[in-house]
Amino acid sequence: MLTILYLPNELIDHISRLLSPPDLEAFARSSKPIYTALQHALKRHAQYKKKYALIKFGHRWFNPSVRAPVSDYCRHALLLLASILENPDIAHYPTTTKISFCADEDDCLDCLAQSVIENYSDELRHMIDECDHITTSLIASMSVSIRHPQNENAAACLAVNLLPNLRSLTLDCFEADTLHNIVRSIALANGNPKSPNHQRALPQLRDFSLSCMDDDEAIAMKFYGSFAMLPSIRSLHGYGIDGETFNWPSGFKPPSSRVTDISIYFSSISASSFEHLLSGIANLQTFTYRDAGPIINGGPYQPVGIIDALRKYASHGLKTLDIGSDAVGIDVVRGDGKAVGSLRMFTCLKSIRLEDAIFLHDTSEGLRSLEPISKGSRHVAGDGYVCDEGPLTELLVDVLPASVKEFVLVQLLDAEHTKVLLKGLAALKAYKTPRLAKLMFECPDPLDHGMKKDLRRAGIELWSTRVAK
Repeated sequence: MLTILYLPNELIDHISRLLSPPDLEAFARSSKPIYTALQHALKRHAQYKKKYALIKFGHRWFNPSVRAPVSDYCRHALLLLASILENPDIAHYPTTTKISFCADEDDCLDCLAQSVIENYSDELRHMIDECDHITTSLIASMSVSIRHPQNENAAACLAVNLLPNLRSLTLDCFEADTLHNIVRSIALANGNPKSPNHQRALPQLRDFSLSCMDDDEAIAMKFYGSFAMLPSIRSLHGYGIDGETFNWPSGFKPPSSRVTDISIYFSSISASSFEHLLSGIANLQTFTYRDAGPIINGGPYQPVGIIDALRKYASHGLKTLDIGSDAVGIDVVRGDGKAVGSLRMFTCLKSIRLEDAIFLHDTSEGLRSLEPISKGSRHVAGDGYVCDEGPLTELLVDVLPASVKEFVLVQLLDAEHTKVLLKGLAALKAYKTPRLAKLMFECPDPLDHGMKKDLRRAGIELWSTRVAK
């Protein structure tokens, strides 16, 4: 019986041109004769993979002082669209795309983009008309704006829609309203197996990141909504996010988002916005948030409120919890005025990083110093330190879940408060935190020799970064 091995190399090479990049690699590995016959195709594949795997639009990614310049095809979305029109196979190669503020003032680049508009005007209009996820209202505006080389937004939005193997997308200071509407339509189609457009766009996008590198500005949190609706999305990242309000887009049915990782830095997001976001996520496993406070004109920092939202929507799946502040000198408990409370309902939590100040019971009048009193007082805490109305702080041994393996304490108060928090941890570790193996301090070492000895005897490894917050 004749097999594919009996075909001439020319036919095998023609077959390889009909395969997607992953299928081509699998085909080449099927046998040694096939691999030998595909040498030319594999060489072409390697060239395309090196050239198009990472696509970057916008001027920020090409700062000569930060990154080496890249060739023009990466710098303007119109040039990528022209390459796809000439060779549709190119659309299968980009896996990572970064879109920044699209307003390059480069005369040479503008000339290249203008030549694309002149040579492919009808084809570009046809691409917009044929895009299933661009609404009728957007088609007219995009058809006009794509003809202006200085306005790269429309071309960038269209390009993202045409990349089936895209896995990671970053938007930095990018006006994402048009893309937000397109991705919402894609998410609704991808989440509905009966839709004729099911999985026809962005079927593999897993990581989405929003960022705004300007300290005086921030990007709206609302753009997370449409991307978090995608069935393939797993990670949401951010830097410089303004989250005063957040609502899921219309058509979304919570909790159906499959996001497992949220990592947001130098942002200002209210606890209520986080609660709305978390209400739509089915199985969150990693949560990292660093607040920037008034630096980006945000609202109050509410770590306890954020943890309350996590208790409500992520208590059974969360494995990593990291909440802190990136702003030095702000009131770390502003907006809460209460202690964090027990974390024992987080049954899978293994790694925790928190600031010591959120364990204080009442901070409505600011952080107060500890006052040692006699053991006979009715307000004595576990070690003899109290506030005016009762125990000043909770004890870690009463708060940490039994599943925790690693705890990082960010010290904002004095060393005496740290000693209060750790009281009873060594003695009761076997009963309350049996898996705790590592205790780290983001501060100069706050413990005395006796406490270190007791904790190490209990099987807890101690680390200190010796970097004051």
